[in-house]
Amino acid sequence: MDREDRYEGLHYRDMIAWSSRLQREWPLYESVLGDVPVKSLLDLGCGPGEHCARFAAEGWATLGVDVSTTQIASAREHHPELEFLRADLGALDELGGREFGAALCVGNVLPSLDDEAFEAMLDHLASCIVAGGRLLLHQLEFGPILSRDRRSIGPIFRPVENRETAFLRIFSPREDDRYVDFFPTRLLIDPESDPPVTLDRAERVEMRARRRGEIENALAGRGFSIEGVWGSPERTDHDPESGQDLWVLAGR
Repeated sequence: MDREDRYEGLHYRDMIAWSSRLQREWPLYESVLGDVPVKSLLDLGCGPGEHCARFAAEGWATLGVDVSTTQIASAREHHPELEFLRADLGALDELGGREFGAALCVGNVLPSLDDEAFEAMLDHLASCIVAGGRLLLHQLEFGPILSRDRRSIGPIFRPVENRETAFLRIFSPREDDRYVDFFPTRLLIDPESDPPVTLDRAERVEMRARRRGEIENALAGRGFSIEGVWGSPERTDHDPESGQDLWVLAGR
């Protein structure tokens, strides 16, 4: 398996209840991105393409980019009418001079980028998002993970044939608090089997545990203005000590 394709075999498309997730997130996207000058979206770390599909259904032109060959193949299979590109997010030269009204980077994408790739991605976004456009970033809030108050998230249960799967996210902070080891884990549950629960797959993924101030400073240094910081798509207050998520809206 390609080291970059660390989600291969985890069946990421089937792990997420995409309909309910997008129903929850869409009011935020509509509110903060709906008035950009051009309805064109760059989805960074697009995964199986479900965000692109929802935006496209609302009349947006979309381009989904992901480093994973498996995710891009899934996106193209399920949404052949949309445009997807396999590329390293730290090397977006393949986009050429294309411009976008908005860019989206949600899920565990940002923590998967090392510092060089993170800086390069922001450099490119500063040049490809049009004046008046916006960038919406989302990642885990690492405060409670680094303090070891939160060691896991989930499980998320999904039916598969006559069994269930449980997707569990487990975290192990390192001595260097800039990094966290992340173990995406998939269990198979079959009450009629012995044992009834088995490990289907688990991976070790290094996460760069950036905090709010570091992200805001990196954006400000490239001419972005911070327009909002929240702890959820419902725009609840961001809580760096016990919150689960960090959402940052930046404007050009």
